[in-house]
Amino acid sequence: MQDRRIRILAGILLGAGAAGLFAVIAASPQKFERDFATYYYAAAAYAGGENPYDARVNEGGTAGPTRVMFVYPPHILPLFGWTNGLPYEQARLIWLAAKGAFLLLLLLLWSKILKPDRPDVYFYAFAALAFNGAVLIDLTTGNVTIIEQALLWGGFFAFTKKRWLTFALLVAASALFKVTNGLFLLLLASMPLRKTGPSLAAGALGLAAPLAISLARWPGLFDAFLKNAGGLMQQGERGSSNPCLWAFLADTRDVMASLTGWEIRVYAVEALFVLHALFVLLLTSRAVRTLIRTGGADGLLVAVALSSLAFPLIVPRFKDYSFVLLVPAAYMLIRRAGPLRLTYALVAFIVCLPTVTSFRLLMPAAEYHLLFVTYGLWILMLMYIRAGYDPGAEEAGRPAGAA
Repeated sequence: MQDRRIRILAGILLGAGAAGLFAVIAASPQKFERDFATYYYAAAAYAGGENPYDARVNEGGTAGPTRVMFVYPPHILPLFGWTNGLPYEQARLIWLAAKGAFLLLLLLLWSKILKPDRPDVYFYAFAALAFNGAVLIDLTTGNVTIIEQALLWGGFFAFTKKRWLTFALLVAASALFKVTNGLFLLLLASMPLRKTGPSLAAGALGLAAPLAISLARWPGLFDAFLKNAGGLMQQGERGSSNPCLWAFLADTRDVMASLTGWEIRVYAVEALFVLHALFVLLLTSRAVRTLIRTGGADGLLVAVALSSLAFPLIVPRFKDYSFVLLVPAAYMLIRRAGPLRLTYALVAFIVCLPTVTSFRLLMPAAEYHLLFVTYGLWILMLMYIRAGYDPGAEEAGRPAGAA
């Protein structure tokens, strides 16, 4: 009874906190949703015949917070045509409401896909706080990540149900904004192509067609998109806001050059990144194939979780709000920590550890702690699969791998 009361209280506090956050965002147009401001003014520039990738054009207008460069492919611009003619304040409230609806959808998908691990009110609190509050960062920045993740996890849910075509098309849809999401189609390539070949081809077509259309219809804008996307590798996109391996290697190269005067060649850093990505892909794909051979829905779920943990380790850009992707896999490890002899508190502490400013001042590498946490979770998942995974646990009515 006491535990039930605690759960009810936690649910009330969680709901009140969510309502308060949305109210604060809605009431502060100058402070929040800078990414949506970028989408809004880029769409306005495109509708007015200007170059939406021009930083000077993006600085126009007085409403909303300071904006950043538009870095999405040209085919995204028509998707924001609905904002044309709407005042910025009205458009941003519609966008915030849409984000809220997609967040509810994402939480519903997570609860369904994690059903073997019995998600409850504590899971929703964990989802809000995990990875420096990645969900909260996405809401306050107004980025498209929540919508993208709802599409992606809809695809993952279809994957666990062996609906290969639905999975492929939803992955392709999630890649409209961020093309690297298309890497998840490799899950289908890990299976016998006689079963998944047509779906894989449909997903690849859905991934390539928008880019081909963008290149053919807007060649000038496509070149500008590539230029802006290349600019994301500069120093401003490093550290705690983009804690990925590519940025870490670039910072390490700069630090070594300043300390020793010896500058590592850029191509050497690039080669190291590629070799590392191939190594991660090799270990991940071997484990995924093993899981898929079990044939059960839980094996497919664990394969999805492992793939989601490997993804940030092989892409050249992974923002702080993008860690929303890792929430289900991290929760799964917490729930199934028994065979690994880890306490729930230890895993939760690692996952939720905030980037403390004093740590960053004392040790710049601490800015990349989320990268190191991801490595740890990926390795723990491989250990779980190798030593503790029980494919028959789902049929027995307990979380697979439970002690």
